[in-house]
Amino acid sequence: MKKDKLMSFISKYSLGGNVESAEWKISAEGLTTRFITDDQNAIGDVHVSFENPSMQNDIVFGIANTPLLVKMASVLGDEIELDLITRAGAVPESLQISDGDSVVTYMIADPSIIKKAPAAKSFPDPTYEFNLTKEGIIDKFLKAKAAFTDETKFTISQKKSKLNIIVGTSLNKVSITIKDEVIGLPTRDISFDAKYFKEMLTANKDFTSAKFSVYERGIGRVDFKHSDATVSYYLMEM
Repeated sequence: MKKDKLMSFISKYSLGGNVESAEWKISAEGLTTRFITDDQNAIGDVHVSFENPSMQNDIVFGIANTPLLVKMASVLGDEIELDLITRAGAVPESLQISDGDSVVTYMIADPSIIKKAPAAKSFPDPTYEFNLTKEGIIDKFLKAKAAFTDETKFTISQKKSKLNIIVGTSLNKVSITIKDEVIGLPTRDISFDAKYFKEMLTANKDFTSAKFSVYERGIGRVDFKHSDATVSYYLMEM
């Protein structure tokens, strides 16, 4: 597989280094993880597809120090192979990544020590939803967040029949009007973590489609589809 694909998988769950540990599942179809941030303000599901015919069964293991793994993998070339090394045929002991010239051996963790995200649940229809576009909401939000580096949240608010994403303070703020069709009817203002949303957008710039859904119970869901990946994030109301 391409090393870029592995790095893309990691970036989609590590969210700019904010998530250090995660439970990975490797299979013949690719890599999957479900993670939660330490402050529990965000949960995510990431699946990256690639052919891995040597993997006969799904294997779940823990990555306790993602930043270290990323630094170790920096020595590798563009084409890599993943393998799990077991201890005398028992449980997997280490993750081995090779490019043919160099080998990275990373000691994996028991999944029981990795903080677990709540099990995925079926959701009712969202209160409202809208598409995320690169030239519209995404670029403008990233620029607004860069202007307010210390701002911890953003708010989705409806004013005079227009739905806006607001970043900033009561005195200084950027209000971004959502021009794409909004399906459903907002009932109240709602705020989510701006830091995590920024990292979600940054890690998924190569998406083919993206959607933001808001649920009355206080959850925002961000879905990205890629040519080789599917990603869903859940933001808890702040």
